[in-house]
Amino acid sequence: MHLNAHIAFSTAVTLLMTTIGPVRASWLEIVACILAGVVIDGDFIFLHFSRHKNHRMLLTHSIVLPLAFILASIALMFLARGTSLAWTAWTCAINALVHDAVDSIDWGLNFFANGKIVGKRILLGGASPEAYYAEARKTTPIYAAFYRAYYGHKAMRALEVVALVTMCAALAVSWPGAGQDHWWTILAYAGLLGFHAMEWRRCKAATRPARPRAAS
Repeated sequence: MHLNAHIAFSTAVTLLMTTIGPVRASWLEIVACILAGVVIDGDFIFLHFSRHKNHRMLLTHSIVLPLAFILASIALMFLARGTSLAWTAWTCAINALVHDAVDSIDWGLNFFANGKIVGKRILLGGASPEAYYAEARKTTPIYAAFYRAYYGHKAMRALEVVALVTMCAALAVSWPGAGQDHWWTILAYAGLLGFHAMEWRRCKAATRPARPRAAS
């Protein structure tokens, strides 16, 4: 899914964890937890090093990152007892898993780090990843096909709404408190949504068939 949906789900999970957690996390720790569910998509800069030029084939979009956070949380339970660091690592692990879970719905990801795409993959429409990318290469940029399928699918649009409503509900429930302290997530969501909207517009312009010239 897109970055705005990821920050929405990550914010909701983190704020929920602050209400049920046994420790009080600092402002920076909560920010780190929220970003843990978003920065995974930073692996997009390594797109050209991935199979099919798909960043979801990289190890960052697999069980490796959540597992690393889980192991860190276990270690911190003993090494940093009495602090909120173990809670922070555990919440980061949950947000990383949620990121992978929602990404499995649209295109899928290399979750088991074995080079195979897993998940619901509703945007593939029953096609194999190889067939999908063979078709996607006919568009410029290559991810224009993904944008077209993403915003054209009712389930994806519904999930976008669910993400926003979930985030707003979590902010309201934890306000005043962590929700009030992290109102910036609303601005971040709006900014990321705007970014994807501009990209979608650019993709539509790039893939729109050229108009025939009028006869002179």
